[in-house]
Amino acid sequence: MNSSPTDSNPLDDAIETAAAEWLIEREDGFTPGRAAQFAAWRAADSRHDFHGESGGSFGSWLFERHS
Repeated sequence: MNSSPTDSNPLDDAIETAAAEWLIEREDGFTPGRAAQFAAWRAADSRHDFHGESGGSFGSWLFERHS
């Protein structure tokens, strides 16, 4: 099922925004403390667990969430 903008859930939108911000920061290089905070954020909610850590892309994760 494809989601349309009218089907958008504000919480999902916030998670996607936060995930994108984390990935941008990770690309720039985490400090050890930020890496731990990112791991904690991912562990806090199963919706935060995307494939970015295991080599998948945020884009593919986002596509899967909206398919």
